[in-house]
Amino acid sequence: MFSPRVRLLCFAPLLFVFALVAGCGPSGPVNDRVNKANLDKIQLEMKLADVEALLGPGEASPPGPSAQPDDKLSWKQWKHSSRGSSIIIGFDATNTVAVFDKSIVE
Repeated sequence: MFSPRVRLLCFAPLLFVFALVAGCGPSGPVNDRVNKANLDKIQLEMKLADVEALLGPGEASPPGPSAQPDDKLSWKQWKHSSRGSSIIIGFDATNTVAVFDKSIVE
């Protein structure tokens, strides 16, 4: 048959390509609702339930880039995937949109 050296020379490039392709895709679940079209529908004073109807459930997040040190807002983040785009929104005490950026964080 083939010597171990020949097998290694044949399979090493295949393993390299497989590892490269496996690392290029999104990691974890993908939320296709996190997109520019849905971001454009978000408005100030929307309720959290309305935002979640557009984007699905969000997760707690550190303050967004537009936060001020004295903000008394709760922040939520919606991710397209663990390596993809995300949307960060600040909600006031009544779970109403108080701050958000009209761009998707890459």
